[in-house]
Amino acid sequence: MNDAMNCVEEHHRGRSVAIGTSPLVISYSPTKVINRKNEPSKLGEKVTHILLLNVHNPTYPINTNVIHSICNRIAEVVRIVVFKRRQVQVLVEFKTPEDATAVKKELHGADIYSGSCTLHIEYARTPKLNVKKNDENTWDYTNPSLNMPERSAPKAGLLEPPPDYRPPPRYDPYYDYPRYDAPHHPPPPMGYNYDTAYPMPRDSGYSSRGYESDDEPATMMVYGMNANLFDCDKLFNLLCLFGNVNKVKFLISKEGCAMVEMAGKHALERAMQALLHVKCFGRKLELSYSKQNSVNDVKNVKLLPNGKPSFENYATSRFNRFTTPKAASRNRIQVPKDTLHFYNCPPGTTEPEIRGIINKFKAPQPVKMSFLPSRDDKSKVTGMMQFDSVNDATDCILLVNNTPVVAEETSSYMKLCFSQSGSSRD
Repeated sequence: MNDAMNCVEEHHRGRSVAIGTSPLVISYSPTKVINRKNEPSKLGEKVTHILLLNVHNPTYPINTNVIHSICNRIAEVVRIVVFKRRQVQVLVEFKTPEDATAVKKELHGADIYSGSCTLHIEYARTPKLNVKKNDENTWDYTNPSLNMPERSAPKAGLLEPPPDYRPPPRYDPYYDYPRYDAPHHPPPPMGYNYDTAYPMPRDSGYSSRGYESDDEPATMMVYGMNANLFDCDKLFNLLCLFGNVNKVKFLISKEGCAMVEMAGKHALERAMQALLHVKCFGRKLELSYSKQNSVNDVKNVKLLPNGKPSFENYATSRFNRFTTPKAASRNRIQVPKDTLHFYNCPPGTTEPEIRGIINKFKAPQPVKMSFLPSRDDKSKVTGMMQFDSVNDATDCILLVNNTPVVAEETSSYMKLCFSQSGSSRD
């Protein structure tokens, strides 16, 4: 107090201070304390474990997946509730007030996307968030199976089965993914990853798993790629696992950067969430929404450093896997794992032949390979490949996915995807 009084008195005596040629005017302020940015007010703001995020200038969609992506890397998120009334507001619950404070300190005033979706964060007064269902507006990460339909008990049969008869095991190459070290188990619910206990974006609005019917295209930016190794086909090989890819365009003026047009926003969100922390050719990819709704066709296509074209249109590609409800239903969308499922190889394909193809493209070799039983000699060959790391498995998909395989005078394109088996941690 004495220091403040001395400053004012000296100013009134004519001993003013100037910054450059501008003199300072010193007087008393009605404010009793100066609140620093990102710190709770000393006048009574209560620190809680729940934050209220006010999103200003929400140019892009804000949902539970977006908020979880930016908050969970700082502290574990418990629940999220998104309000979209006069403005976009989000309540985010954490385990402790310290976690909430850490998130507030780092994200207050930040833009979710460059130049838009600015966050103004304060502590919420509500003691707990009530979430009744998991969707794009509300999510309870402690209960990933919330609002999932329960399986009904099987109906009683008319007769007891014969005592000495054992029915043959049912096998479906698209759904039966046995682990190397565990007995057969049913696949997890769609959109749920047992390794991370974090649900992938759900396919609400789709007539079948991942099938984009009457959906508008959505565009994202991909940064951080190795410009000497990446090209349109390699990026397509990875993204086609999460939805139909329309176009890929590498920016010649910005090394290691590309625009990708997916067939729908749900496919785009699945890819962005799954590849959040993935490394490709030793570099971590960064994916974000693009300001453009689509990728324009390029007439004079330039070449990349590896000699491949910088633009490709995949809208009618045979390698898109979600073109019909039936085709989409065969896909099990997974986050990157150290184990791959390979299928669609011609009958008679052997392990040395597959390893030879992998070696031809200088991709990482799996440490273990196993073949799943075929229905008959004319059935396509399918199996599992286990790698040393998630990064090796991802690089193998980039280089080998959708590669032609020739065996016993027949040929087809080998398809790869991440298996529900294995680990998502390196």
